[in-house]
Parts: sequence; structure tokens; C-alpha cells
Amino acid sequence: MKSVCFNRWKKRRAAELADIERAKDGKIYPAGCTLYPLSASSPDLVQFLPKDGPVSTRYAVIDPRPGINRRYFFLVVKRAAPEFAHKYQSGINMQYPILTKRLTITYHEDKRTQDIIADSIARVDAASEMIEKQIEAEQTVKKRFLQLMFVEGKK
Repeated sequence: MKSVCFNRWKKRRAAELADIERAKDGKIYPAGCTLYPLSASSPDLVQFLPKDGPVSTRYAVIDPRPGINRRYFFLVVKRAAPEFAHKYQSGINMQYPILTKRLTITYHEDKRTQDIIADSIARVDAASEMIEKQIEAEQTVKKRFLQLMFVEGKK
């Protein structure tokens, strides 16, 4: 079995590894595309398209080429977005031509490494979501008990 080396990565332009287009009204995009906001843009608004469907025209759709883990690609774009936006964003909008020419990501070429990274992040996200739900449930119980403590009893 081939060992995995996480420090073997390269800086690559996203356009070398994916097709990038401004979302077209009514077009159905495949699950696993990365959505980069162009209008009222913020780097924390980069999204993963979970299932096939239409995309608002305020996004650029980044569709990784075959052989690239789609979740991994989303993660590296999301990671690169804050620095990229700081460098190239004008006002609240990102210019589409700049996105296609300048977005650079840190990329592991090895598919197995991509799979391990994407799977690990998915597990951490799932555990985090479960803990958040547990906290919400416990806060609801606490609130209910506090309400019951101060209810006037029947005399």
C-alpha cells in the first residue's frame, strides 16, 4: 500500500484543474461543484453544491475535472478564498475574469491524499454538528427547567 504524504502539494491556478463559468439562469449544475460568490461577495460564502440543481447567477461555478475529489477541491478553494478576496476583490463584488485568471489554490495531486483529507474534514464537521445539536437540546432543557422553577404553584 502506498503511503500518503501530506506535504507534497503544489500551488496551481484553479482554472488549470477545473472548468469555471458564471452561473447561467436555468442551467442544472452537477453535484459537487464549488460556488464562488461574485455579487455581494464574501470569501466565507464559498459553497459546495450538494446535489444537482440550478445555481443563482450571482455565483461562479467551479467544476473540478475528472479524477479530482470534488469535496477536497471545495475545501482548498474555500481555504484560498480569504487571501484571494483580500488581494483582488473590488468593493463588495468579485470580478469574474479575475477569478478565472488569478484564483490559486494549494493542491495535492495524489487522489488518495485528497480522499483522506476530504473524509477527515467530513468526519470533523459531522462530529461538530452533532455536538452543536446536543448543546442546543441541553439549552432547551435548561430553559424549560428554569421556567418550571418560577411557576407559581396552585394554592
